[in-house]
Amino acid sequence: SCQSLKSITVDEDNQYFCSIDGVLYSKDKSILYYYPENDYSRTSYTIADGCTTIYPEAFSCAKVANIKMPDTVTSIGDSAFSCCFSLKSIEIPESVSFVGDYAFTGCTELADVNYYGTKNDWSKIYIGEENTELINANIHYAKCDINVGNSENGNIKISDEVLSTIATIAVSEIDGVAGMGGSFTGDIAEKFGKK
Repeated sequence: SCQSLKSITVDEDNQYFCSIDGVLYSKDKSILYYYPENDYSRTSYTIADGCTTIYPEAFSCAKVANIKMPDTVTSIGDSAFSCCFSLKSIEIPESVSFVGDYAFTGCTELADVNYYGTKNDWSKIYIGEENTELINANIHYAKCDINVGNSENGNIKISDEVLSTIATIAVSEIDGVAGMGGSFTGDIAEKFGKK
């Protein structure tokens, strides 16, 4: 642990590592190795595009409140964000398939996880031991799971109740829609006095 380290600079000729805004990456930027834990210069950090792996302990004890990951990240290493006491929200892409042991241990302020996939996608991620803070956060899914249990020959059958709700919203909320056609949609429009 480098408690007083605020920034990392790597010689451009180094064949193994590079630094982006004071953060240590592999030369090809596929691995984020270390975010300086004493960097108070920003409250949010966006991981570089092309990064696939967040190395174990990469953000351990970092003083950052918000993290955004690109859709190339697949793996979050053991203890990657451990003891990030300031971390309040994190954006995780659906490309992530692995969260290591203790990755979010000690992230006591972590309140929101914005996940780019569905609830079903989230359930398929391997989440290692001692990640209570991640599991107990409010997880906001960017996509919805659709259950196609009532389909015939590949066609989705939408229930009358759902269509009725859509018709009601269209008639009452959308400018320019004066009415709806069809047997039950006309009845709905009439009930709301829009026909």
